[in-house]
Order: sequence, then structure tokens, then C-alpha cells
Amino acid sequence: MRRVLVLLCVLAAACGEDDGPCGQPRYTGSATDEAWRSLVDARGQVTAGGAQAPVFTAPTSGSVVPATGSAMRITWSSPLARKPVGVRAPHLPPVTDDVYLVEISIAGEMCPVDLMTTELEWQLDADEWAAVQAAAPGTVTVNVIAAYLIENRISEGPFVPATPLSLRVE
Repeated sequence: MRRVLVLLCVLAAACGEDDGPCGQPRYTGSATDEAWRSLVDARGQVTAGGAQAPVFTAPTSGSVVPATGSAMRITWSSPLARKPVGVRAPHLPPVTDDVYLVEISIAGEMCPVDLMTTELEWQLDADEWAAVQAAAPGTVTVNVIAAYLIENRISEGPFVPATPLSLRVE
């Protein structure tokens, strides 16, 4: 019984690491909390710009996003994008793939609206869009941290665009 209790405590500690005041992002694609943790832990090693950095494709920087319109969709391209190697097990396998942590910073808000994904796009859901709409009239800044992971370990990156995407919400 004591071994089981010790094992449960160890497992709980591994999954319950401090997520900081903002918590974890929403996940799409095959991104996991372990992959997110790898990017968060590597924030101090990010390279801005350069050939490996992601590039925003839509909307363009300086665009006006109507707060009364449909939820915003953000897309980017990445030189890191490639097919993952190997077969995935059904329960949160280590990620071997290109991963992206996308963050929308809103003036006056401590926490960004964020997404962890293996995809090259983000269609904001209703709650995420409501948070962005609340910034109107104002500017939001979007950034994407990209890396290629092999079993949740960064093998390339992390990289960010030379300049974050700046959007006016009106």
C-alpha cells in the first residue's frame, strides 16, 4: 500500500508542475502538456528571426480586425514543419513533431490568450475571441514560438519571428 501511495505522489507531482499564474494553453493537433513544458522551459533560449523562424501569413501586421466580426483566424508558415517520425501510442505519447506556442498579448491583461499546437493555424474559439474583442478599441500582439521536438525534447529551436504580429481591434 505504501508503494502505491508513493507512486501516486510521484505521478501527481510530475503532472502537476507549477503552471504559473496563467495556467496552461488550449491544445490542438497532437500537442501535449509535456511538449508545452519543453517550450516554456526554453523561453530564455529563443532565437528571434532568421531562416528557421515562423512567418505569419494571415492576418498581416498592422491589419484592423473588426471586433464585431467572426472570430479571428491566425496562420503562419514554418521551415520546421514536417511529418512526424514513428507511430503514436493512444495515451499522450512523447511528441516528435514541430510544435507552436502561440500567444496573443492584450494590453492591461496579465495573461495572454494562448494555444499550443502542431498545426499551422489557430481559429480562435468563442472564449478566446471574446477576450480579444474586449481589447477593442486597441492593439493586440501575436507571437509564435516554434520548435521541433523529438520525444518532447527540443532538437531545433526555439524560434520566434523577428517581429511579433501587431493587430488593431476596432
